[in-house]
Order: sequence, then structure tokens, then C-alpha cells
Amino acid sequence: MNSIINAVPITIGILGIAIGLIAYFKPRQRLKFAYQTKYTRYFAQEDYALPSEVVMTFEGEKVERLSKSTIIFWNAGTDVLRGEDIVESDPIRIGFEPTARILSHKVCGSTKDTNQINVHLVAEAVHELAVTYDYLDPRDGFVLEVMHNSRRRRPRVMGNAKGLSDGPKGLDGANPTQKFSRQLMLRASRFLPYVVSAVGGVFLLLGLASFLYLNSPNVFPAWVNSLVLWANDDFGHSDASALVALGAAYFIPFAAMIWFPRRRYPKALTIYVGREKDE
Repeated sequence: MNSIINAVPITIGILGIAIGLIAYFKPRQRLKFAYQTKYTRYFAQEDYALPSEVVMTFEGEKVERLSKSTIIFWNAGTDVLRGEDIVESDPIRIGFEPTARILSHKVCGSTKDTNQINVHLVAEAVHELAVTYDYLDPRDGFVLEVMHNSRRRRPRVMGNAKGLSDGPKGLDGANPTQKFSRQLMLRASRFLPYVVSAVGGVFLLLGLASFLYLNSPNVFPAWVNSLVLWANDDFGHSDASALVALGAAYFIPFAAMIWFPRRRYPKALTIYVGREKDE
């Protein structure tokens, strides 16, 4: 029994540290505007020894090279991205090198029509597009297709919005294993308070039951008495006190972590809840 009592604090302490680290590095709400790109190269004049009489055109315009970049944007955070928060002096833009030219562009689709995605050429800059939206809920997004003559495989995504620490975040080339591990840890962290509080609750109940057993053993069936004696015949009040203290130490704080966040509105508004009747 003593070995169990000694091992449990260490185990639960490690879980508590893990929860604390995850909670520190993962805020409850965060803004994250993510994107990934796909690239298709159709033609480049330098790749072929073609006579000067042979030309490539796109919608009647002569081009020396033709490529398509598909950019997938989405809200990868936990809070709403609002179009009004885009920084006016540094709007969201998609750009190629200054010598390139964007031949055409279109929004292939979006999660909701009400997102009101708008993409247009930046004034006096044929190599840049500006992106605006009304709002993007978490997991909302859109797909943009750009035809261009750039040598660059991927465009630069620039600009910023209020609440975004470093602007849009490119996820091209991300390690799938790392992404899976990170998601697995974040999901597991949601259940750790329940697991730890449950373990603490079990030891708290065991401690209280131990006090009852030590003071009134006749209230338990004979098989319980035999089991206790088989496990540890020296079990006494100090061991029961240790179980109660151990269980309370872990059950109470982790149960509080589960219970108190349930209120979604500020505590100062609690006095007004329930006073107003529905119209």
C-alpha cells in the first residue's frame, strides 16, 4: 500500500506538469490564418529549342512561360478572423517577383458564400493580388487559382491582421508526423484533467472508506476484511490519512479546472442572468 501511495504522486505530478505546459503553449483562443500552395508548370520557353515562329499564347497574349499556382487559405485558429481587422497599411497580398505578370485569377470556391471572398489586382502592380473577406469562422476557407508567368514555384503571401502575430502562416512542407503528434497531444490534454481528478477521487474515497473500516470493520462484508488483511495487515490511520490527503490534493484542483470554465460569460454579469424575461 505504501508503494502505491508513493508512486501515485509522482505519476499524477508528471501529468500535471504536462497539462501545465500544454496549457501554457496553447491559449484557449488564438488567431491563425494558414495557407498551402500547389504548383503546376505548363510551359517554359527556355525548356524547348523551338523556332522563333512558334509562340505560346494565353487568352491571345504571348507568354514565354505559363504556370498555375493554387493557394488554399483557411482559418486554422479557434477564433473568428474578421475582415475589418486586416491592417489597412499592410493588407493581405499574394505576390510574385516584380518582373512576373499575373495572367488571370479566380476564387474556385469557399466554405460559405457569406464569407464574401474578394480577390483583385493591386493597383499598378500586375504581379500582386489583394485578398479581402468579411469573416472566416474556424475551419472556414477558400481556394484561389492564379495563372502567371513567374519563375517562382510558390507565391509570397504578405500582409497582416490584428491579432495575427506574424501574418498568414504557410504550412507547405510541414512534417505530417509532427502535425499528428501535436494534434494528438492537444486532444489528450483535454481529457487529462478528467483522468487526474478521477484518480484523485478514487483515492479520496478509498481513504474515507479506510477510516470507516478502521473504526467500524463490521459494516463491511467478510471478503472485504480478508482482502484488506491480504493486501496489508499493518494498514492504519496514518495510511488512511495519507490516502485522503493525496486524493483531496489532486481531486479538488483538477475538478475545479473542469467546473469553473463552464461559465461562458463574465462573472460580473452573473447578477443580471435570469432577471430579464423573454419579450
